[in-house]
Amino acid sequence: MCGRAIVAALLLSYAWIGYHASDDANYANAVFFLFDDGPQGSGAQDFHAWPRFPVTLPIAASFNALGINTFSLALPTALYFFGVLSLVFLIMH
Repeated sequence: MCGRAIVAALLLSYAWIGYHASDDANYANAVFFLFDDGPQGSGAQDFHAWPRFPVTLPIAASFNALGINTFSLALPTALYFFGVLSLVFLIMH
């Protein structure tokens, strides 16, 4: 299990692009519209990220729990990564 965690950490650090040059800004903006206007807000549909509730709702929860910062923005994606990686390991064994 420790080896899997090391492989996961190495893959995550290798593939990390951070806040720049990704969809993170669009997801964050969709979450801000969710906070301000609710799911039926007037500007919410301007972002392609809006209907992606499996992505935006965990980010909203992370923002509520940890504050608005890049760590709380990236945390749900990292948790999804570890979940998918664990699922692949379970299927392969």
